[in-house]
Parts: sequence; structure tokens; C-alpha cells
Amino acid sequence: MEAIRWRVANADPTPIETPIETPIEFIAREAVQRHMDLLDEPEVARPPMLIRARATWRDEVVFVCRKCMRKQRKGVDGDGTSLRKWLRRALKQAGLGKRVRVLETSCFDLCPKRGVALARGRDLADAAKPLRVLRDGDDPALLLTWLGDLHGD
Repeated sequence: MEAIRWRVANADPTPIETPIETPIEFIAREAVQRHMDLLDEPEVARPPMLIRARATWRDEVVFVCRKCMRKQRKGVDGDGTSLRKWLRRALKQAGLGKRVRVLETSCFDLCPKRGVALARGRDLADAAKPLRVLRDGDDPALLLTWLGDLHGD
């Protein structure tokens, strides 16, 4: 208010050339200016980078074919328990619950008759025959012996 009175009191003869902006016009003008400033900056080429994340399991991943498990109507012990659930419970009882992760996956295209296809993570990387089949009627404890070398650590 003082500035207006001073200007009127001194009778500044120069007219004000810039019209008064509304707050919305001011924000819009600033946003456009920031955008133009960004366009003027040269682009810095960044190398592509994958983000690392920590897994909840430590040692091993076991993949179980979802399609094969669906075909297994009786379940592992004849009580309707899926192989994945049975294996997770057995690993927890053996003290390997946090070390091994059991995941359902899509079809491995092996499709055994009356059996479930499985794969171990480290076997997928370097084995000539990475898939295993647990047939109906086989003892599911065989899977624990297949994963048994984790006990030594």
C-alpha cells in the first residue's frame, strides 16, 4: 500500500506497461518457462542399469509346474494337499523354510503323464537335464533328498 501511495504522491508519469497477472496465469507462465529450460538442457546419456533387490530366500528356488499340479487330483498324500504346499511345510519342518523358495510356474512343456515337473534354480543355469519329475505314488520325501545338500551349510 505504501508503494502505491508513494507512486501516486510522486506522480510518476511513466505508465505501467505490464498488466497484472492472476495467480493462475503466473503459475502457468512459470511452468512453461521451466519446461522450456528443460528442453534447452543437453541430454546426458545414462547407461542402462538394473535395480538390485534383496530376496526373502537365501539359497535356492524350486519351480513347480502349475499345470501338472492341477492334473494331480489326489494331491501328494492322497489328502488333496498340493505338492507346493507339502514341500513348503516339509522344508519348514527341516529348518530350511527361509533358505528355499517354492514357486509355481507356467508349463515347462514336459507334461509327464501322472506326474509333476520340477526344476531347481541352479540346475536351470548349468545342467544338461534341469527338469525332474515326481510321479504319482512316488514318495515326496525324495524331493527333500534332492534338496538335501543344503543341510550341510
